[in-house]
Amino acid sequence: MSTSFFSSLRARILLSGVLLLGAVVNLTTFALGHAKTQGSGSLLEQPEMQVYLSAGLVTLVVFYLVWLFWNVARSLKQASDCLGLAGKGDLNSRLLHIKGTGEVAALQHSINLLLDITEAFLKESEASLAAAGQRRYYRKFIATGMPGVFGKSAIAISNIMSMMHKKDQDYETTLKDMIDHFDANITKFLTDLFSAGENLQHIANELNSLSVLSIEQSGELSRASEVSSSSVGVVVSTTEELSASIREINTQVTRASNVSEEAVRKSHDASKAIANLQDGANKIGDIVHFIGDIADQTNLLALNATIEAARAGDAGKGFAVVAAEVKGLATKTGEATTEISSHVSNLLKAIESTVSVISDIARVIQNISESSNSISAAMEEQEAGVNEILRSMQSAATSVQQAQEATEAVNTTANSTGEMAKELADAAQSLSQKGSVIAGELDVFLSNLKTQ
Repeated sequence: MSTSFFSSLRARILLSGVLLLGAVVNLTTFALGHAKTQGSGSLLEQPEMQVYLSAGLVTLVVFYLVWLFWNVARSLKQASDCLGLAGKGDLNSRLLHIKGTGEVAALQHSINLLLDITEAFLKESEASLAAAGQRRYYRKFIATGMPGVFGKSAIAISNIMSMMHKKDQDYETTLKDMIDHFDANITKFLTDLFSAGENLQHIANELNSLSVLSIEQSGELSRASEVSSSSVGVVVSTTEELSASIREINTQVTRASNVSEEAVRKSHDASKAIANLQDGANKIGDIVHFIGDIADQTNLLALNATIEAARAGDAGKGFAVVAAEVKGLATKTGEATTEISSHVSNLLKAIESTVSVISDIARVIQNISESSNSISAAMEEQEAGVNEILRSMQSAATSVQQAQEATEAVNTTANSTGEMAKELADAAQSLSQKGSVIAGELDVFLSNLKTQ
């Protein structure tokens, strides 16, 4: 009910009471006056007076009832206002100045009791929940004086706090185990990380050292290849000269054979032919000596090439085989020149014998012709062998050139390896630094977790 309704009702009740009271007073005054005028017997014995008195009593009763209703309405209005404030969340208001012991007073006391219990329940719940929020689970809900459902709710809240306490303890234990496990794993991980960084740093240093050593060795190999290339060039040039000399020898032998045939046909020119033959024999001796020198030089060059190939290691194995072949051919050439020298010596002896024994000219010339043919065939074989040597030397020169190119590639690769080693060292150092930062952050993180 609204305040304006109760105010209007109270005003109407007061007005009605005043009007009734006025009417009773008027009736009583009228009755007394009428009785004096009539002068009759007892006032109460007169019917009119009885009617007036009855009306007055009824009026008083009605006025009392109206007053009583007004008091009840006022009490209900106070109770309604108090409950309205409680419904809005204000539990501090109470019904004051309660009078009497009737039902209305009992209702007012019950409302105050309900508000007291509700306020106490809410405050105790708030205190318990605040303590639980601060993890002070020993602060239970004090259920003393909490009747009925309030007491059951208080016990339920205490039980829930106990369960929260147990859950919190289990969580702390689990969290501690997880933190310890994580701490152990992350410590091992960081240890492995630092170890890996140190290993990377060591590997980078080793790679850098190897790259420097590779550059130095590739430089030495390049210089050795240049020397080998120069030596092969000399061998090729010498072999070409040897081939030309062999062709010249073959030409001379052919000429000697022609001279021998001409001497057989023209015996009367024997003296002149013998003289020419002696000159040819002397030239052959010089050429044979020259060939011997070339063979010795070729043998020496082959020995040097073998030494250089041994220095070159695996890269010079093919070159060593070629050098051995050159050496073998040089040895054969020396043996052939020795044989040629022997033939020339015999030829000179034959020429000297021809001076005294002209009758043996034809036979000696025939021998010379046969020897010349043999020499020509041997020279052709020597020329073929020398040409093979020349091709081998040219192939060796190509191999040396390829070795030089490979050496340059190795040098380039070594430089790239050195740069990569430097980058790897920088990366390893950066990895170690970041690992230190992570370790510091994890220490702070785990410390904060453990103190929660």
